[in-house]
Amino acid sequence: KMTTLKQDLAEKKFVKVIAGINNFDIEKVKKIVIAADQGGASAIDIAAREDIIYITKQITNLPVFVSSIKPEELKMAADNGADVLEIGNYDALYTDGFRITAEEVLKITRETLALVGNDVMMSVTVPGDLDISEQINLAIQLEEMGIDLIQTEGAAIAEVKNSGARGLLEKANVSIANTIELVRNVNIPVMTASGI
Repeated sequence: KMTTLKQDLAEKKFVKVIAGINNFDIEKVKKIVIAADQGGASAIDIAAREDIIYITKQITNLPVFVSSIKPEELKMAADNGADVLEIGNYDALYTDGFRITAEEVLKITRETLALVGNDVMMSVTVPGDLDISEQINLAIQLEEMGIDLIQTEGAAIAEVKNSGARGLLEKANVSIANTIELVRNVNIPVMTASGI
């Protein structure tokens, strides 16, 4: 399954369904996992909790991303069979007034790598509210650290003026613009997320 994941990334047809970094409702997670599996997604992204990882691995053969900003949770996820560790999916945390700096992302990444080594595929979300030059600098540093995949975001900071489909496109524009800038500056895959 990791070969298929890497092939989907290389062919730029990778779709990851995010169940939610804060979604600890097992029944809701199961429904999202089943929908992702049946819908032909490339991977599923779940919260970092042992029972959620276990159940997800029981009901799908999709690669399982586990997201957290806590290195110990990511180590636990690796120990419990997560296929990809992801530092990020901060959008759910922004609603609580949480912001994360480039320095904090690098610190979390270093600590996670120290705990798990380079044996597990790692993805890191570049915070969408950083200035684009800071995002680029962070992405380059992450690539130099051996990170396999960068994820972009931006919906939390998008200024949405319209409702419906137009509002959704306004949200997605920030993530897409961030993706374009990062793709121009790193050689590892960049995944667009947040508002998509």
